[in-house]
Amino acid sequence: VALYSAKAAKKFPKNSDIYMRRGYALLSLGESHTKVVKAFKAAIKYAPTDSVKSNMVTSLGDYWYQLDRPQSAFTQYRRALRLNPENSMALNNYAYFLSERGENLPKALEMSTKACEIMPSNPTYIDTRAWILYLMGRHSEAKKLMQQAISFDSSADPTLLLHYGDILFAEGERFVAETYWRKALDAGYDAAEIEKRLKSLQDKQ
Repeated sequence: VALYSAKAAKKFPKNSDIYMRRGYALLSLGESHTKVVKAFKAAIKYAPTDSVKSNMVTSLGDYWYQLDRPQSAFTQYRRALRLNPENSMALNNYAYFLSERGENLPKALEMSTKACEIMPSNPTYIDTRAWILYLMGRHSEAKKLMQQAISFDSSADPTLLLHYGDILFAEGERFVAETYWRKALDAGYDAAEIEKRLKSLQDKQ
């Protein structure tokens, strides 16, 4: 794909989709981040509308976060939202990654709430909002939202299952929490993380 996309880029030098596909192809091949970022930036440069450009900038932000460059990622998310304040993916991802770092949870909740208003049936977005509420100590509200997220999710996303287990545990529902942690494990979540949680159950016995 990387080879074909390089040829296509030469033939269609202003096609943003080709550059974006090239970026993902290079990423999958483990190429240097310099090459990947160059392809993403070319895609952004030739994006036909601000809305499309915003989506591509969000993808670049996601990539920076994968490289453990959170501030670079957050810069891109802010740029994406300037281009399109209704970009639900940028709102959600920015909010979730802030929550992962325990930073500015009120701002994260505001962005997550807006993402859910834009796409109210998206289980990933609902999970983000629920998780932020959980981190803020608002466990009862988080539980209600996670119930919605689980009901909307048809993929048995292990992160959603884990989060629901954590929230249930915080609510004192230890047996059901264990059930969802084990479901997360069966769905492919990291075994070491699940083991930590199961040990916490044993320690409290």
